[in-house]
Amino acid sequence: MNVIFVVVGIVLLAVVAMSLVASRRRKKPKRPPAHVISVSVTGEHLVVVDSRTRSSTTVPWSTVRRITVITTKAGPFVDDLFYHVIHDGGEITLPSEANHMIAFVEHIQTLPGFDRVAFTSAIGSTRNETFVVCLRND
Repeated sequence: MNVIFVVVGIVLLAVVAMSLVASRRRKKPKRPPAHVISVSVTGEHLVVVDSRTRSSTTVPWSTVRRITVITTKAGPFVDDLFYHVIHDGGEITLPSEANHMIAFVEHIQTLPGFDRVAFTSAIGSTRNETFVVCLRND
């Protein structure tokens, strides 16, 4: 009888040891990488930093002439909404999943010429479309 308890104990220890080894070998789920584009918003400027190239672009809000929202039907598992900012010095496209985009979205809603109806339509779109959400005519 004691032999049975010893054998059962050894088997249980072996099962526990094997499960511990197996759990350590399992790949842990990876967190999605942080987006490579980050934005920073102040009252006077939009600053966009690309961590891949370590470059930054500063755009004074006073030079922004037009902001469009470009939507694609590629979502929801990939970024499917982009902000295209046209300013006096050029243009820049920002993915909606860039770091700190909430501040950007909040700020563009305060700009002269912001169209809340177009913006609402854009963020609800699941098709390939372009929406002009801010147009300055000054």
